[in-house]
Amino acid sequence: MGVMMMSALDPENEYEALMHVVDRLHARFPECGEAELRQLTAEQFQTFETAHVRDFIPVLVERQVAARLRSPISA
Repeated sequence: MGVMMMSALDPENEYEALMHVVDRLHARFPECGEAELRQLTAEQFQTFETAHVRDFIPVLVERQVAARLRSPISA
């Protein structure tokens, strides 16, 4: 997984929240490997790189990764 940009205000909490996202996604999609889920989460997280309000980024990332995994195109 590449370097992930974190919130300048509280990078540890944002990183921790994203790791919880990976855990929840793994529970919902056990057929996906943890490394794949980390990669997808990192890719999606990067789309929010310039977001000023960061509180909801983990929720948005989780929803978008889950939608991508449910999509028949992602298979």
